[in-house]
Amino acid sequence: NPKKIAIFGGGFGGFSALYNVSAHPELYNCAVVQYGLINFFTYIKDVPPYFKPRLQMMYEMIGNPETDAEQLRAISPVFHTDKIKAPLLIFQGAKDERANISELNQFVRQLKKQGVPVTYFLKQKERTVFRSESNRMALYEQIEKFLDNNMRVKR
Repeated sequence: NPKKIAIFGGGFGGFSALYNVSAHPELYNCAVVQYGLINFFTYIKDVPPYFKPRLQMMYEMIGNPETDAEQLRAISPVFHTDKIKAPLLIFQGAKDERANISELNQFVRQLKKQGVPVTYFLKQKERTVFRSESNRMALYEQIEKFLDNNMRVKR
């Protein structure tokens, strides 16, 4: 029953949540995304210097932007906002070195423009994983509220 399925993930799990609500919009009632990957082109292009020696491995695991562009475009949620219908709760740390915040902000704006219910929390002093206890508690509180609002059986 799609009214009883929510999907949640962080990092590649966040990508998985976004990918699945775009690839299977009829299956999920809502999604929670924590520091989710939205664009494989940006993700690969912006690898930090310390990761450069492992870039070839990344090409083999994920795809090479030059030779596998069609595949990377097909799986990157940023290119499929028109297919996303489920309410989203998105958390992101503004200091996450792997995140392209301007791209994520545009992604959220585009979803909202299309009428997708999106609740977006961009925490300015956080990195990938929230270290502040108060921010983590607020995150869990928002997840609980979001799931309660979106997963409650309507009578």
